[in-house]
Amino acid sequence: MSSRSGAGPEPAEVLLINMPWAEFHRPSMQLGLIQALLAREGIQARSFYPTLWYAEQLGPELYRATDDFHRPSCEWVFTQAAFGQDDAAAGAYLHYLRTRGAPAEHLEQLRTMRREVRPFLERCLEHVLAVSPRVVGFTTAMLQTVPAAALARMIRAARPEIRIVFGGAPCQGVMGPALMRALPAVDVMVREECDAWVGELFRRLLSGRGVEDLNGIIWRRGEEVVVNERAATFHELERNPVPDFADYFQQLEASSLGSLYPRSIPFEGSRGCWWGERRHCAFCGLNGLTMTYRSRSAQRIVSELVEQRQRYGVNTFVAVDEIIPQRFFRELPPLLEEQVPDAVLFYEMTPAVPRESLERLASSTTFHSQPGIESLITPVLHAMNKRLRGIDNVCLLRRAQELNISLLWNMLFGIPGERLDHYEPVIRHFPALYHLKPPNPLPLTLARFSPYHSEPGRYGIRVTGPQEGLQFAYPVARELLDDIAMNFEFEYLDGYDPGPVAQLLAEAVQRWESFHPAASLTVELRGDRAWIEDGRYPQLSTHELDPLDTLLYRNLERTTDLRVLAQRILDDSPRTYLGLGGARGIRARVSGFYRKGLVWREEESFVALAVPKEKGFWLRPAAGQATTNLQGAPSQAREPVEVVG
Repeated sequence: MSSRSGAGPEPAEVLLINMPWAEFHRPSMQLGLIQALLAREGIQARSFYPTLWYAEQLGPELYRATDDFHRPSCEWVFTQAAFGQDDAAAGAYLHYLRTRGAPAEHLEQLRTMRREVRPFLERCLEHVLAVSPRVVGFTTAMLQTVPAAALARMIRAARPEIRIVFGGAPCQGVMGPALMRALPAVDVMVREECDAWVGELFRRLLSGRGVEDLNGIIWRRGEEVVVNERAATFHELERNPVPDFADYFQQLEASSLGSLYPRSIPFEGSRGCWWGERRHCAFCGLNGLTMTYRSRSAQRIVSELVEQRQRYGVNTFVAVDEIIPQRFFRELPPLLEEQVPDAVLFYEMTPAVPRESLERLASSTTFHSQPGIESLITPVLHAMNKRLRGIDNVCLLRRAQELNISLLWNMLFGIPGERLDHYEPVIRHFPALYHLKPPNPLPLTLARFSPYHSEPGRYGIRVTGPQEGLQFAYPVARELLDDIAMNFEFEYLDGYDPGPVAQLLAEAVQRWESFHPAASLTVELRGDRAWIEDGRYPQLSTHELDPLDTLLYRNLERTTDLRVLAQRILDDSPRTYLGLGGARGIRARVSGFYRKGLVWREEESFVALAVPKEKGFWLRPAAGQATTNLQGAPSQAREPVEVVG
């Protein structure tokens, strides 16, 4: 945003601000898109990234360490500046944390962060005043609300005539009006998707015209907070312009952080959740009041990636979507191979993706994903309203390892309806998975807009109030706090204590993480025999499978019921079926795989765990496709439908 002469920032009518605690190593999708939308309407806007300054002041390690803090802590760092507290009131939170066993190191880090707030905000204010905007807009995602409120309060005191706009997830539903009452410096809150009318909103604010007939916003009429009607859901994603991230990269170049992290750019392929439209995961509140799924064309997305790479020299692209559109597994690969063959792509996805779809995408790009696995335990998955089974999620973990797909995944616990005896038999077999990506164990967070929050009684819980400690980040009346809160405390109506599960899972995952870096389980064909090298444990072992066992193992790429497998082999080759000893012999052989930890089992279903060294190991018959029996003759076989949830 600096002028080319170096004399200072360029003036702008509108200044869009991305406050802590947003990621500093990537630009804001919200700011980039709004800036481009305003430019299309002829409105001059600039984006400002104080996140870079604060990360420099604290050091990037301390800035990112907040991921491990008690969630309200990050916002509390700015509470004194946002609400004008005295030192005693501001320090009460540290006492609260100390009494709850917070590590002394965390308390000292919080003190350090708070000491840096005043000089940081003063520097931000100086920059804002130098830009001399008439309207300032803040995005409030990523624990940014209180930091944004702190700077907004200073702007209001220094330049009362500047109009201040907040937008983002914390402004939705009842949260928006409550925030407006708590934050008198804010003039307007955008509580809906504003793509279609953001230009009109800012044009009116710049000209001093009224906003009383604009749907989707909250505004002030004197001391009154006015909530306008909801805006229509925006469907025309295809019409949105390419986001403008030039200001971010210009500021990054001037930052000491510019060379420390790989550069990446966010993009948007869809909004809403097609999975949630069918079956809303009970813990998920991410889509707020707009679950309706909408998506852009694959060609438009790839064209945007090409343009952004040309603009900024960036080759890593991070989707902000809740879930990848199903058709993208088919439509994206040829476009990526042709136009951005060396791209690195991150997309969230359902675990219920057919192997063929994963193969197509993984072969066209370096693919990273956070799939919605959430658990490896079927009763727990069903309790959280997911229809998948734990074994299906294990299958995805092995496929990802095989296809070089980098995964991040969470394992939730504290789910209403879970029991310790759900976990014990599964965790006992975690050592069989040491070669696969370990999870990040997370306790359930009760989120606003989730089924757990909207229907707690149905799930056997009772909401007891806002998240613990939130009152220190937002020192407001309790009725306002109840409405501002995005996360809540709860209790189990049956008195369930998740503590034993938490301890069991933490210890098991810690062991998994310690073994994982050196662990491996690979398989290769040597003639008509499979050789499996097992390096999951300190002592390497090998398993040579005879031709019949090899045939069975090659048929366990996907989750397979033994009865279906036996019938498939009988249909394919009665001679082979008899050689295996019929259904009883097949069961005995596959049970032998299980005892050696070579397959994962759930009831009568099995899936292979070894990762092939080369392509072509698996026998993957589909309806109407030929398989090969032991004699090498092709024959027709029936295959169960791929598990898709």
